[in-house]
Amino acid sequence: MAVAGAPRKRVNYEGDGGSVRRALRLMDAVSARHPQPVGLRTVAEATGLTKATAFRLLSVLVEEEILAFHPDTKAYSLGSRLTAIGARQLARDPVRTAARSAMQALWRASGETVTLSVRQGFERVYVDQIESPQAVRFTVELGSRQPLYAGASGRAILAWMAEAEVEGCIERGLEALTPATVTDAAALRALLARTREQGFALSHAERTGGVISVAAPILDGTGEPVGAISVCAPDNRATLESMAALGPQVAEASRTASRQLGFVPEE
Repeated sequence: MAVAGAPRKRVNYEGDGGSVRRALRLMDAVSARHPQPVGLRTVAEATGLTKATAFRLLSVLVEEEILAFHPDTKAYSLGSRLTAIGARQLARDPVRTAARSAMQALWRASGETVTLSVRQGFERVYVDQIESPQAVRFTVELGSRQPLYAGASGRAILAWMAEAEVEGCIERGLEALTPATVTDAAALRALLARTREQGFALSHAERTGGVISVAAPILDGTGEPVGAISVCAPDNRATLESMAALGPQVAEASRTASRQLGFVPEE
């Protein structure tokens, strides 16, 4: 029972914050390798924590169902509680809400997988998809992060960013994700100019082998790129020419979503 006039016990917020930050680093280390479970040693090395500290924090995260522990492999993966939190966030995402009907129309017209990405800094995150009804189809992992310089969706966003931001992205480095990834700065700038000119971006196996994509940007009320809609298909069924033919439809779907966010295109 509290006694009037008694000094209050000090709360070590700095210590609590440190534990939270270490726990978040552990969650990032596990999610970066999702859906593959990750062992204690790998997580500890990725976060710079001792195995004892990592194990203690991981145990708490498992108890809270933020992470899941697999006794057979002694490895960790994302837990059901974190998945539920992510699902609720996706359901409220304004870009996802604005794009959904346009994505459905594009899916009916193309018969291929339609995806939605939102921008987060110099990366994009997959937040929605409608899978192709074809037996052989391309699908994405919702929640996965991808760099903006690689692939049609990222390049569609990057092409409408300010020049200083584009250069900032290039300065961070253009690491090859596949043999087809564009890693030359001059070549990337030329592709961005072409993307702006035609209104959509094309890519073939730049991020994932065997996949051709066409994408266009979603702009908010200020004209800033906040996401991208894409159509993706395996290259044993689609060609760059056939996907380019879908480009105007993809661009129109993105404009529809942009208008939902308050963007008013110039006449």
